[in-house]
Amino acid sequence: DLDMPIKNGFETLLEIKEINPFLPVIIVSGSEEKEIKMKVMKAGAENFFTKPVDFKILKNLINKLFNIKVNDK
Repeated sequence: DLDMPIKNGFETLLEIKEINPFLPVIIVSGSEEKEIKMKVMKAGAENFFTKPVDFKILKNLINKLFNIKVNDK
């Protein structure tokens, strides 16, 4: 999430990408500002979701990113 106490999601994204640039990062925010989405995508986020998150779409993306094959019951 972009709005977190102590360290925001953008700072966390940058740190994760510094440690492992290949690890997929998904950002979630209550903001619908296109500038914010473009900023995090340019910084290496795999995807950006606006709250409320459709968890079925999020689950499918995570499965795809990690090549997980599951039965969707």
